[in-house]
Amino acid sequence: LVVSLPCWAGASRNFRGGNNDDLIDYGSSTNIDSFTTRTDAAWVFIDVFPTQNSVRIQGKASHSVNVNTSQSCSGGTGTCVFYFVDFTTTNGDWQSEVNSVATGAWYFLMVTYNNSSSANDPTIYVNCVTQTLREGTAPVGDFVSDAASNYRVGNNASPGVRELDGQEAYVHYYNRILSGSECFQIMRFPGSLAVGANGLFAPQMGSNSPELDISGNGNTGTVTGATESTNGP
Repeated sequence: LVVSLPCWAGASRNFRGGNNDDLIDYGSSTNIDSFTTRTDAAWVFIDVFPTQNSVRIQGKASHSVNVNTSQSCSGGTGTCVFYFVDFTTTNGDWQSEVNSVATGAWYFLMVTYNNSSSANDPTIYVNCVTQTLREGTAPVGDFVSDAASNYRVGNNASPGVRELDGQEAYVHYYNRILSGSECFQIMRFPGSLAVGANGLFAPQMGSNSPELDISGNGNTGTVTGATESTNGP
């Protein structure tokens, strides 16, 4: 099987961090809302970590992939990938191994999760290597529907809070759990696994505005501040 992928100008999208409020907002629609099983994945390059809070990579208000500084990584000093979910009684969060990510390098991050039970844990991958999980808080209750919140990249839409200072490319969002071998496939050949009728695939390359969703599901992204970068994975 030979997979032909489109060619895009540019290499990634740049987000300035700080109080610039740079983000790409893919909105909320029936084909990206209320997934029970999900996979979030993207290539990420961090220029500078914030002095507090975490860097928002992508997700919705009720579930998001972040990269945390030492203030938020339980069990050690350093940086980690952080996954958050919103449940009715107690919200849950988990972290990757300490110092699994750093500034100045590209990483392929992927997180899979099944929210049907509070007993379930996510799987966090860094460059498709499964991480040893550290649970910060165990969720209690039922998963809170994300139908009312937008899927955002690079920021949670609050200036100065969780803003990405760096670049991101090849955003994938599936309504199923991808395997480790599938992680390697989309890391090496972004977009080569079809999203299907639910989800999105956005190259985040070039200067398109709105940002393209080439999955065919029409979830184009509203670009605020994020610009074309020649730095790519």
